[in-house]
Amino acid sequence: MASKASDQLKAELQADGENDTTWGQKLNVAVERLEQAITGETDIALSSSDYTLDDTQYSKGSGTTAEAHRFKLNCTGTLTSNVNVIVPAREKFYLVNNDTSGAYTVTVKTSGGSGIAVTQGEKAFLWCDATNVVKILATDDALNNVVEDTTPQLGGDLDLNGNVITGLEIGVDVQAYDADTLKADTGDTLSAGFDVSSPAAATKTTGTYTPVPTSETNMVPVINGGAHTLAPPSTNCTMILQYTNNSSAGAITTSGFTVVDGDTISTTDGDDFFFYITVIGSFSHLHVKALQ
Repeated sequence: MASKASDQLKAELQADGENDTTWGQKLNVAVERLEQAITGETDIALSSSDYTLDDTQYSKGSGTTAEAHRFKLNCTGTLTSNVNVIVPAREKFYLVNNDTSGAYTVTVKTSGGSGIAVTQGEKAFLWCDATNVVKILATDDALNNVVEDTTPQLGGDLDLNGNVITGLEIGVDVQAYDADTLKADTGDTLSAGFDVSSPAAATKTTGTYTPVPTSETNMVPVINGGAHTLAPPSTNCTMILQYTNNSSAGAITTSGFTVVDGDTISTTDGDDFFFYITVIGSFSHLHVKALQ
């Protein structure tokens, strides 16, 4: 019985008792062919014509001989038209590097099936299923997009499986742990004072003004620039409004407060007032204190 070629890589399978004095050399070639199928590469010069990989059997290959069993295909040259690289219709993986130039495409396919266009500059991991060539992975998909995407998002929960994410600097990329951090939903005791930043004074000239502590802070300067109505905030809070009358100051009426007391609100230009507001549930209190 004579030697025959293996189904996928076409390495020489020797028959029992064959090649009495040369079997060692032949076995070495078969092993080298297997090695090239795992890590070997070959350069393919392309221009304007389709290129069919040489499928010489048994040979370990050199130059353009026995290219089809190589793992990596380096496509080079200046393209003057779209070209196809034709691979044998056998099951095999290929890593294809499109290093060509020219505004044309390189498609890797079988002679009778469909294929994959590998863009210039791309390294694509392809699979021939013995009929068609399909893409398994492209370096642009798996690596470049991750680097270039500055706002990556997960489609679900991230399970680290007991591992940690490295490369983050505490205090720079991630806030350092501080046991004294005051939390909005946890009871605590303040042992130090704090300052409150006040927004720029807003002029109220008409309509109803309903203070909002979450957007205005709890100490707010206000200019009385015309007759308007003051209503209590809609949430539980305490606020201090520092009102100043300008030359267009008008009467300030109140609406919705449970109790309003304190000094009379004037309309005199330059007069100042503190409006102390407290809201708890359905009750609200406004106390007015003149500052002159």
